[in-house]
This record gives sequence, structure tokens and C-alpha cells, in this order.
Amino acid sequence: MAAIPALFTVDEGAASPSVAEDVWVRQQLQHYEATSTYRCESITTTLCTFNAGCKKPPQDLSFLTKTQRDCPPDILLVALQEVDMSASALIREETEAAVPWMDGLRAATSGLYEVIAVKQLVGLMSCLFVKRSLRSRVSEIKVVTCATGALGAMGNKGGIGIRLTMDSTTMCFINCHLAAHQGAVGKRNQDIAQILSGLNLNPNEFAGENVSSGSPVGLSTVPLMPREHHLCFVV
Repeated sequence: MAAIPALFTVDEGAASPSVAEDVWVRQQLQHYEATSTYRCESITTTLCTFNAGCKKPPQDLSFLTKTQRDCPPDILLVALQEVDMSASALIREETEAAVPWMDGLRAATSGLYEVIAVKQLVGLMSCLFVKRSLRSRVSEIKVVTCATGALGAMGNKGGIGIRLTMDSTTMCFINCHLAAHQGAVGKRNQDIAQILSGLNLNPNEFAGENVSSGSPVGLSTVPLMPREHHLCFVV
């Protein structure tokens, strides 16, 4: 994306950089509000979470994709836990155990959807589908993982984040597997805090302009966290 041109000139002797930046932002907003058109549209989303218990999937996985809606959702997230909790999975993170689950989900969606992202983190597995009719409106996809398990860094616990932009709306989908047992409330709170602060979902496709100097500056290094999206779903 090209750098946004400045719409005004700031007298650096009369205003501090922070004031100049605030003025620049307000003028940019006024400019785009005056030149842009907006459209409101309902998008339906279904989130399904399921603990696989380290078992192979049944032949028919439609129970994970069917909903009580009259029409299939526009966006479908299937969030699995304990797909593979073996010792080798802790080292490799992605294993063959995920393949039959993905194959089964593809069959269950019957060609209605296109796979936007698939990611495994040891036992966790996230599969995000969007209706084929809407695929052209989806961009800026990013997938990130955050491990919070053994030693605070192993993937037996943690989260997978998938973000996308549909038209001009940003969405984030997080699949979590937190510390188990009734007495581990504190550890679960710690895990989710680590996940929400550790998933940098910046799609590395933005550019901007340095307000004070006017020189181009890439924003790809600026973190984009889950709570900075328009919609953030956590399962």
C-alpha cells in the first residue's frame, strides 16, 4: 500500500510533534470520511471447539460443521484441541495426526467453503473456512502461534491466532488450550494473558508516513494485537 500523502503542512516552530500528529490524524479522518462510502452488511460466523482426545477422527465430521442456522454461516472456524499430544509432537509442533482431521473437514464442508488457514500447534489445530462467494473480499491473512505449556514455552498448551480483513473490517480468531484442572485458575488466567499479549497479528502489508519528517516509514514492525481488531473471537 502506498504511503498516504500529507494533506497539510505543519509549522514545526508553532507546534510540537505530538500536536502535529494529532492534527494530521484528524485531517486524514475528515478527508476519508468525505471521500469514502460505507455499506452495512451482516456476516454470520460459527465457531466450533472440540477436544479430539488424541483420537483419530470419525469418518463423518459434519457434526463439527453443521449449525442450527437456516443457512450455512459465512465464516466457519473449527478449533480442535489434543489432536496429538505425543512427545514427538512437542518437538515438531505439526504432525501427520492433523491430516485426517483436515481431510474430514474438507469433505464435510462439501465444496461450499474455501480454506483460509490451517495451523497445528502440537495438540491445537485451527481450521478457518470462508464461503467461496466471499473469498475475493478477504485479504491480509496472518497466522501466529503462542506456546504457554511446559517450561512456559512448549506447545502442549497455548493458542493459535488467525486474522483477516473482510472488506474494511478486521477479524481475529483465537483457539486456546489452557492449563487444566479446577485449581489452576491462576495459571489459566496467566496463559490467556500471555496469548493475548504474545500474538502479533500484523500482516506486514502496511505503510505510512512519518508526520514530523515527511519521510516514508514502514509500519510492518508495529505490533497488531488481538484486541486491536474490530472483532476478536476466543474459543
